[in-house]
Amino acid sequence: MAMTATATPARPTAEVEREMRAAERPLWVGYPIPGKFAIKTGMRALLFGIPWTAFCVFWELQAIRSGSIFMSLWGVPFILIGLSMLTSPLVQYWLAHRTIYVVSNQRLLILDGLLRPSVRSFFPSDIGHLRVDEAKDGSGSVVFSEKRTQDAEGGWTVERIGFIALAKVRDAEGHIAALKKPA
Repeated sequence: MAMTATATPARPTAEVEREMRAAERPLWVGYPIPGKFAIKTGMRALLFGIPWTAFCVFWELQAIRSGSIFMSLWGVPFILIGLSMLTSPLVQYWLAHRTIYVVSNQRLLILDGLLRPSVRSFFPSDIGHLRVDEAKDGSGSVVFSEKRTQDAEGGWTVERIGFIALAKVRDAEGHIAALKKPA
């Protein structure tokens, strides 16, 4: 059963109700499409994990043939890292079933987490330029913020934050734009 983005039901879910503050009410609640969410968020790791794991298995087989116990054991963590990359789309698929996007009258919320619930909150001042990636069927993603961090070598990493893989992305965009406008 695929979950799709919908307008706020008559009675929001318990998870959404729990996160609402005083005088805050949800205006829109949406859910990602699990398959599209998995592809959008897990494919990069999968594609990198294929050659990584293949090389690590090759390395491990060569180490086993050499007869060195140390070299054989040394490759195991790298194979496990590769396997985690190969299973990334599956993990993201499960995560999509635990993800809820909310536009309230005060802020944006992303509720997710597989083992431990997580809540990320964004106020109107956190909302930047809206970028929408829409497919022909009306599904897509809306990015509303970017987080830049500098790594140890002096390079920059940009994390794009938004509502990913929604069935009706333009509905979400309209509600986010309305929240962003000053009162």
